[in-house]
Amino acid sequence: MSALQRFALSAIAILTLTIAGCFVSSTNPLSDPATSTPDDKLFGLWLEKDERETQVWTIGRASNESDAKNVPAGLMRAAATRINNQNEVGTPGSLLFFVTTLGEGTYLNVWDDDLAGKSIKDWKQVKIPGYMVIKYRVVGDSLELWHGNYDRVASVIDKGLVKGEITREKNGSVKTAGLTDTTENLARFMQNGGDKLLYGEKPDRILTRLRPGK
Repeated sequence: MSALQRFALSAIAILTLTIAGCFVSSTNPLSDPATSTPDDKLFGLWLEKDERETQVWTIGRASNESDAKNVPAGLMRAAATRINNQNEVGTPGSLLFFVTTLGEGTYLNVWDDDLAGKSIKDWKQVKIPGYMVIKYRVVGDSLELWHGNYDRVASVIDKGLVKGEITREKNGSVKTAGLTDTTENLARFMQNGGDKLLYGEKPDRILTRLRPGK
C-alpha cells in the first residue's frame, strides 16, 4: 500500500468530522506553509447542521502548546464538536491547515492533528503524509466549501493533466484517487483550469457564522 493510499484511509476516518470520504487528497500542498498567513475571515465559530446532526467549528490560529520551534506563522486549527438527533455527543476532534491563495482561488491544505505527531520539537522535521485540499470562499456570514471527489481526481489523472495514483474496484469503478505531483505543478494546474475540473461550480457544503473571532 502506497503512502498516499494509507493517508486516504486515515483521512476517511478524519472526515467523519466533515465529509465522509469524498475529497481531493495530495501528497504535497498547494504552497509552502512557511509563506502562508492566516485568513482572519475564517476566525470564529461556524455552524453546520443537517437532519442528522449539528456541528460547531471553532477556527483560528493554531496555538503552539508544545513550544515547538519554527511553527509556520500561517498555521491554523479547526476544532469541531457535534451532537446528533439522538442527543449523542461525538468525540471532539481537530484539524490543522494553512491557506493557499492562487489568483482568485483560496484553498485549505488540511491534515489531522495526530498525523504530525504529538511530541513535535521542530516543525522543520515534521513530515505530513498527505493533505486534504479544500477550496473555500467566505461570503458575508457564509463559509462555502468545495471538497471534490475521487471520480473527479481520477479523471484529471487519467487525462494526464496532473500526476496521481488511482485504485479501482474489480468492476473498474474508482476506489481511491489522489494527487502526487509537485507543489509547483499542482499550483499551475489549479490556475490553468484544474480548479473547475476538481471542484465544479457549486459548493459541497455551506457553514453559517455564529460569532466572528475577536
